[in-house]
Amino acid sequence: MRIVARWSVLVLLLMAASQAEAADKVLPQELEESVTRTIEEELRETRAPGAAVAIVRDGEVVYLRAFGVRSIEERTPVTPDTLFRLGSTTKSVRRGYGSHIRFLPERRGAVIALSNENGVTLHRSVDRITKAVFGLPDEPPRNEQAEPLTAAQAERYTGTYVHADLAKFTVTWDGKRLVLKTDKEYPLERTGPDTFQTEDHQGLAFVDKPGQTRAKYLHMDLLSAIRAGK
Repeated sequence: MRIVARWSVLVLLLMAASQAEAADKVLPQELEESVTRTIEEELRETRAPGAAVAIVRDGEVVYLRAFGVRSIEERTPVTPDTLFRLGSTTKSVRRGYGSHIRFLPERRGAVIALSNENGVTLHRSVDRITKAVFGLPDEPPRNEQAEPLTAAQAERYTGTYVHADLAKFTVTWDGKRLVLKTDKEYPLERTGPDTFQTEDHQGLAFVDKPGQTRAKYLHMDLLSAIRAGK
């Protein structure tokens, strides 16, 4: 059963950006044109019918543009308010139904790319935008100082997390590392104090509540799950 996230690109941006007016916060024209060309080139190569891309920098929306049509059959143009599928219970630990969201907390920003072609994540465009707009490496740097977990530390994260009764994730300890289980098993590599990633670089973050010793929430891309039970 699919999880259909009925969120528009506009809603995503409102979640990521501050409440300040951003009308005059735009990219320089030359950079904006370069970003647009990069996205258009990847869409042509992947043959995705349409997409919507947004960039948030310093808490402000600096780029928001829609491309193409909603589907090959439905020739209605994509707009910033078009709804996109964002995944399914069998793909929840991946980048979803043509979605790729890269959060860049060190720049108070994010790159949000949504396409309407399953498996087309516009990964190359997101990489180039990360470098051109934010001056960061294509892929966020990995934390080489993250120490492996001990069995005692792993208890903070193990358990079952659910999302709106539509998705369930079980986190276990195999004696060496955490393992995320859905329909498959995904070993997790530690990248920070409470952050991990799968082998295909899907990032996950565990969040606790004040006064609690065990993680309360599991965040991945746009999906958040809450711990079931204590």
